[in-house]
Amino acid sequence: MTLTVGPDNSSIKDDILNFVERYNELREFVKTNQAVNADGTVPETAVLSKDTILSSLNSTIQGLLTGRFGSGGTTLASLREIGISLDRENNLIVNEVTLDTALT
Repeated sequence: MTLTVGPDNSSIKDDILNFVERYNELREFVKTNQAVNADGTVPETAVLSKDTILSSLNSTIQGLLTGRFGSGGTTLASLREIGISLDRENNLIVNEVTLDTALT
């Protein structure tokens, strides 16, 4: 009998893609609830427009996602190294080729 133990890259990738999707849903929630019109008025849908906790949470998460951790080299130091980056709207996007390479 042979027992082979190894990482489940497919499951890891699915979890990463699910995280990205959930994060982008959070971003949409934040944008909707902290929107300000061009004339400076707050739309009725922006019920948390002046909520400092939501604003702080958003800033903290953004900092964690764009920060560098560790020393790089043989370990990954940023999400960009596994193909995850932010678009112009601060939504996460995934380069699946880079992600697949990082997971192998």
